[in-house]
Amino acid sequence: MDTNKGVARAFQGFAMAHQFIPASLKLKPIELLLNRLFATEIDADELDFLRDKSVAIEVLDVSLSFSVSLVNKRLRVRSEAASADARMSANSTDFLLLIHNKVDPDTLFFRRQLRVEGNTELGLSLKNFLDTIEVDQKLPQPLFRLGDKLASYLQQRKDEIIVSS
Repeated sequence: MDTNKGVARAFQGFAMAHQFIPASLKLKPIELLLNRLFATEIDADELDFLRDKSVAIEVLDVSLSFSVSLVNKRLRVRSEAASADARMSANSTDFLLLIHNKVDPDTLFFRRQLRVEGNTELGLSLKNFLDTIEVDQKLPQPLFRLGDKLASYLQQRKDEIIVSS
């Protein structure tokens, strides 16, 4: 089995296993990770568009949803995604491709693979922020390489499906 397929299978296993983990155990690590990854941006007020607002992130194919807001210079992650001011939703593959700059967010948006609903200005601010992130500078290199390898494999598979259609 090649490495790319192994990484893809591990990702699928994680996606299935997450359904059995209580939200409280999933969301706290997400909150800690986001605050650590974006500490510089939080200090530089680049995430102020989230102050007193919340954005729901929905990963459709793995039934994961949560809201993110900025409270007292900290990102807060909550399970109350239904009451968010804006909502960004896509499948896990599309989020991974977006995060690893394998696809332009506008392309996903116009293909209706990335949905932004609710407060349009807030949703666009988040999309624009995500578009500026240099993932290779944010993640530890082993994690970045693993995600990048998976994203490249998934992009290749998507391209093969589009070409064969």
